[in-house]
Amino acid sequence: MVSQLGGPTLARVVSGAIYLSVFNAIIAIVAQFSRMMFSSGRDGFWLPQVNRALKIIHPRFGTPWIATLLFGIPSALLAFCSNLGDLTSFTVILLLLVYIIMAVAALISRRRVRFHHPYLMPLWPLPVAIALIGCLYVLWTILIASSLKDFIIIAGILCFGLLLSYMRPRQAIPHVEPSIEGE
Repeated sequence: MVSQLGGPTLARVVSGAIYLSVFNAIIAIVAQFSRMMFSSGRDGFWLPQVNRALKIIHPRFGTPWIATLLFGIPSALLAFCSNLGDLTSFTVILLLLVYIIMAVAALISRRRVRFHHPYLMPLWPLPVAIALIGCLYVLWTILIASSLKDFIIIAGILCFGLLLSYMRPRQAIPHVEPSIEGE
């Protein structure tokens, strides 16, 4: 449509701007995911050697630099070695998976009464349920139009995560008593 209305030059400019916006989103995702990897290492999710590496903080910048490289390098390779459609599809699917996992974790966490929940969301659990249903719907509509390769990637990510979850040693989670403000 842009080519027809504005010509090939405008189409290239718009495509370049879209590519840069997706690249910018990947940079934001790398920052988010590197901190999630840092947290998983801090919480002892991986093997001890991996946990130690993920917890290393850069002395000057105060960032989890190994965890950042762990996502930064593959993300840069993905951005420079794929086309815009595949890059956008992968980014959207990955973000949807993160939001779905967060919504499910929130629903499960609230059912565990031994944990203190200092923030009570208004209209609980309606916002989380709407977000979960919306993300599942968008993911389903994307996957219907996707190739078998996308299904295999998603299944691989989910299986790898489940495998790691069941392989890690279980730690006793301490009971946290709710605190009363002003004490």
